[in-house]
Amino acid sequence: MKLNKIILSAFVFMGLAVSSSVMAKHSHGAKNMYRLLLSDRAVEFVDLTESQREQIKAIAKAEKALVKSFKAEHKENRQAMKEMVQAPTFDEQGFRDALAVNQAQRTELAVTKAKNKNKVWNLLTEEQQQKVVELKDKIRKKMKKRRNKV
Repeated sequence: MKLNKIILSAFVFMGLAVSSSVMAKHSHGAKNMYRLLLSDRAVEFVDLTESQREQIKAIAKAEKALVKSFKAEHKENRQAMKEMVQAPTFDEQGFRDALAVNQAQRTELAVTKAKNKNKVWNLLTEEQQQKVVELKDKIRKKMKKRRNKV
């Protein structure tokens, strides 16, 4: 009896682990345009040319490097802000300056990402753009159905 409970518990935990990893894996596809467009399924559905794929890969690689550098700078800035908060005396102006730098960096990153998305969108023909919209809608509906199911 005790062995049965242990085995049952193991299967339940394995099922939860697998289902959560599957959900996490699928949810990124709709959010990350590069990942979506470069997937095998999307390449066939949208009919991307090899040239388009290479250009999208180059844009994605450049954006990834930018995000990596942003994270490094942001980490340093967060650490400096944390030190200001934990200091014996609070430097209000220093904190405001660090916060302004942080917001400016975030704004710059958002603008760059939007520019890159625009570049990728304009690489596509009108037919391909329509297919991407259809594909995104299909993914959204599928994910909504999954969320309502759980």
